[in-house]
Amino acid sequence: MQQDYSKADVITVYLWPEANVKVARLLDIQLKKGTRVISHDFEMGGWKPNKVITIADDGTGRSHTLFLYIR
Repeated sequence: MQQDYSKADVITVYLWPEANVKVARLLDIQLKKGTRVISHDFEMGGWKPNKVITIADDGTGRSHTLFLYIR
């Protein structure tokens, strides 16, 4: 929660929903316009995704969902 993300163009997130909410608050403050954020399996709090991609079961008995946000 102390990292500076202000120079990032793309960020990937794979955290629990509660952690995503905390990180989303930090990213709201730091990210420049147009930065892409991809979250694996869990949404970023109150953010509205620009695109949602569902990946079917990959043989492990589990599907995956990717949420793309453009800030």
